[in-house]
Amino acid sequence: MKNAIEKHRPQPIDIVAPLHFLLNCSDVDLGNFQNVKLDEVSHARKKLHKDLEQLLDVLAQAALANFFRAYGRERILKALEENPDPIADAKARIKAMGHTPEDVLPMLTLPPGQAHRTAAVTYQKRNIEEGKCCDCPEPLARNSVRYCEKHLSACRNRARLKAPKRKKLLPHAVGALSQ
Repeated sequence: MKNAIEKHRPQPIDIVAPLHFLLNCSDVDLGNFQNVKLDEVSHARKKLHKDLEQLLDVLAQAALANFFRAYGRERILKALEENPDPIADAKARIKAMGHTPEDVLPMLTLPPGQAHRTAAVTYQKRNIEEGKCCDCPEPLARNSVRYCEKHLSACRNRARLKAPKRKKLLPHAVGALSQ
């Protein structure tokens, strides 16, 4: 009974010698020790990958055997010999559903350039509804319902450039106005 208890007790791991080595060795020895352990890790990782690859290969073979048992060899051979045409298969499925190919509507396309304009307008409307600039995802400027600060100033600058220039009053014209 005493032997059984001693067998189940965790055995103390002798870590004093390696710890003593690590505490008393030079930096070069410590670097070499680290390199050796990293090399061992690399080899263990490669072995693990190899074992995992072998495990997946065996699992795939077992799944293939299960597939053959479930469907039967004759049925699989017949399916392989038929070499079905996907277009013909799709047409047969449409007929089986009670629809004719004419019932299936072709996809309508927008004229060239229209799709981009539609997407841009949708983006602008969505951003304005969310309280964002219509040109970018920045919040609206304080005095604007459409633009952020950056785009509002750009819009104002464009408007200033397009506006007709005001004529400066000449000094002699100012005198004529005051009389």
